[in-house]
Amino acid sequence: MLGVLSVSATRQWLTGLRSDWADASVNELEAALRRMRTTDHELRQQAYHALRDLTNAAYFAQSEHWSLLGYPGPSAV
Repeated sequence: MLGVLSVSATRQWLTGLRSDWADASVNELEAALRRMRTTDHELRQQAYHALRDLTNAAYFAQSEHWSLLGYPGPSAV
């Protein structure tokens, strides 16, 4: 998914975002993600959900964020 969204043509088609992610303003990014989330096009919504899930997984995979979920960490073996 990240590879697909890094290509200008597919990023623009899926998100409507013309500039690279790093060059886009916060407002442009918010608008692009909102379009993906609220569109009637199923593929664009699926791309949004995949991106959201990847972001959440990366964030909560870091042990310093486990307490936000009430997860104490793995049990001692």
